Amino acid sequence: HNQQNSDYGMYHYRMIPPCLNPNFLKDKTISYLQVGDCLNSDCKNDVIEWALRGYQDGEWAVKKIIGLSKDGRPMYGPYDDNGELWQTDDADVCNGVIEDPLYYYVATQWYP
Repeated sequence: HNQQNSDYGMYHYRMIPPCLNPNFLKDKTISYLQVGDCLNSDCKNDVIEWALRGYQDGEWAVKKIIGLSKDGRPMYGPYDDNGELWQTDDADVCNGVIEDPLYYYVATQWYP
């Protein structure tokens, strides 16, 4: 959603954004009461599993940059170099990962 303290209309996410994959919403019907209220039955039943589906096809099921943080560091999607979902012991309390000399953020099934 739009960051409420931003004059520039910047967006931030509190979950994995599946709609970065342009094919994710093909053949899906979704309606909203207001921003953030998903009425799609799959989304309503398990929003995290629904969001992860946006990353489960070939090119998205790998370590891939999905954005940049305010501090300029890259943000990667929910999969690591091995095509596995990031686990709690892979990231620090800010969902950051250190690969010397790099520090970057990762999308996870939880948020800090």
